[in-house]
Amino acid sequence: MIPQLKSLPCSHFQHVCNGPTLLQLAVLFSSFGFMSVGAGFVRPCSIIFGADQLENRKNKRILERYFNWYYVSTGISTILAVTLIVYIQDSYGWKVGFGVPCYPHVFVCLNVPNRLSSLYQSES
Repeated sequence: MIPQLKSLPCSHFQHVCNGPTLLQLAVLFSSFGFMSVGAGFVRPCSIIFGADQLENRKNKRILERYFNWYYVSTGISTILAVTLIVYIQDSYGWKVGFGVPCYPHVFVCLNVPNRLSSLYQSES
């Protein structure tokens, strides 16, 4: 995508390859920082916002099931991301590897809020 961020080619006869440039390292480390900050803001909030929607003093089992399914789905999505998606990217290329998770994500984002809106708690 950005030619300046590609690694420099190595010669087959050369035993030592050129290292990354300062720009490449800056982009790599800043992307690690952005990912960790983003994950740090999203993960603690998403579980609490979901639990807030299920607050039901009559049936605590619903809240327990929510936490169980939240952690199961997080674990399964992590396993799929580090195995299946990486396999697809290696076998079929990056465009297909990023496209495969994109379509289900768009489908869920467009359909789930409308179908589950009757279950949301409104402020009273």
